[in-house]
Amino acid sequence: MTFHDGTPTRRFEVTSYDYDDDVITMHWFNKVEKLITEFSEFAADGNKMAQRESKAGPRRLFHRC
Repeated sequence: MTFHDGTPTRRFEVTSYDYDDDVITMHWFNKVEKLITEFSEFAADGNKMAQRESKAGPRRLFHRC
């Protein structure tokens, strides 16, 4: 994961993905515990999506580079 605010790059092991109608669920491991992150709010042009708030972190908006 690359951040654009100067935070160091992080590498996480993704163990699997699940796809639903409008949600992608990513299962991953951060070297301490297994976590789940859900993504939704996909833009019609394919350039934006949002991470849902969860134990893995707050709601975050992602833009394609």
